[in-house]
Amino acid sequence: KENEMSHRVYLWLMQAEPFDVVHFSDVDGVGYWTLKAKYQGLAFQRMTTVVHMLAPHLWRKVGGLESLDNVRDLMVDFMQRESVRQADLVVAPSQFILNWAVDNGWEG
Repeated sequence: KENEMSHRVYLWLMQAEPFDVVHFSDVDGVGYWTLKAKYQGLAFQRMTTVVHMLAPHLWRKVGGLESLDNVRDLMVDFMQRESVRQADLVVAPSQFILNWAVDNGWEG
């Protein structure tokens, strides 16, 4: 589901008129395929990408004392981490979330 949505966004952006800036929420790694294409130099080279790190999946699961009990948890975590790493700019509503990401090995 998450991977499919991210791919749909990528396909839509490939066919749309070029944007100067595109903002992605971190939810389910929706920007993953678009950011990957830009990072690899395949598309979107003139577009600035911004990821809004609102509530990373792993942060919500661990903070809610929930177990990581399926592959989806790992896939979403990977897609979110990669999206943050490959974005031109990352913003968050608080320094706390940014500190949490750094403390948990996120790059970006």
